[in-house]
Amino acid sequence: MGKRARRQRDPEELRAARAARVAAQPAGPARTSRLDNTRLGQRAAGRPKAPWHPIPVSEIAIAGGLLLFILGFAQGGTDQGGTWLGAGTLLATAGVIELCAREHFTGYRSHVLLLAFLPVVAMHTTIALWIDDDFRGPQSVLVDAAVFGVLALLLLDRYRKAAKRRQGTTS
Repeated sequence: MGKRARRQRDPEELRAARAARVAAQPAGPARTSRLDNTRLGQRAAGRPKAPWHPIPVSEIAIAGGLLLFILGFAQGGTDQGGTWLGAGTLLATAGVIELCAREHFTGYRSHVLLLAFLPVVAMHTTIALWIDDDFRGPQSVLVDAAVFGVLALLLLDRYRKAAKRRQGTTS
């Protein structure tokens, strides 16, 4: 029982075989980009506009937060560096939350996990830093998981209702 000898195929022969396979495939609909707003009839109305529409406030907040974060990172372990880091993080987070909330609550795109996670982080941080120094361990994880689960279920329900309403207006 020896090994079978593999026949070496000519590169030209391989290219011709591949071209024949491609030509034999039925021509289906062209693949659409993930960024295409009209994919499968969904999102036909496009991304929801902000109340301050011509001015990109969310994008400016995210870019400004990134710049402040980089400035704070460049200053190292100084007190002022920590202040810039915190300010940059908060500013960028505010821009992201606004954009995600607008998309989520209009039924454009679901951001359930992010929108449920951020309040849990804020709650946990507030309790751990200012209310109870011993808020850690399994009990804190259980509280965080319970709050996250309830928020996620409520946000998912809200998104489904908004998406159904949106589909009704665009169809």
